Amino acid sequence: ATICTNSGDYPASWNDGNLAVHHLFETAAKCCEKVAERTGQACDIRDVNEGWDCNKWHLAIEKDDNNEPLHAEGTCTNSGVIHEVWANYAEHYIFPNHQTCCDQFMIPAEECFKADACGPPTKPPSKPPTPVPTPAPIPTK
Repeated sequence: ATICTNSGDYPASWNDGNLAVHHLFETAAKCCEKVAERTGQACDIRDVNEGWDCNKWHLAIEKDDNNEPLHAEGTCTNSGVIHEVWANYAEHYIFPNHQTCCDQFMIPAEECFKADACGPPTKPPSKPPTPVPTPAPIPTK
């Protein structure tokens, strides 16, 4: 049977408007409706967030509409958008808190950003301001 899922793990080419209309749907139920309409076959739904909670942290893999990473490199999140295989090896990919995620992936603290899907939106810290430029000496004649 065809499986419709809410996993963020799909080919980047599906983001193209011509393909998205055939592969990406607002809900898994709408996906299954299309499967039945096109093939007459039944469909299974796999909810990758079933049993998900705010204390499950992993590397961020979300992409925007242009297939660019939604978060800075080195971001740990509890969004639940994971590669499906990660659920089978949770002890290697899913951690109880942000810090453990950073530690397990050996991301230095100052480079490990946090995207808390259960809290208020945050952005990575901005870099410290650069020093004020020193004016170049004016040549004398």
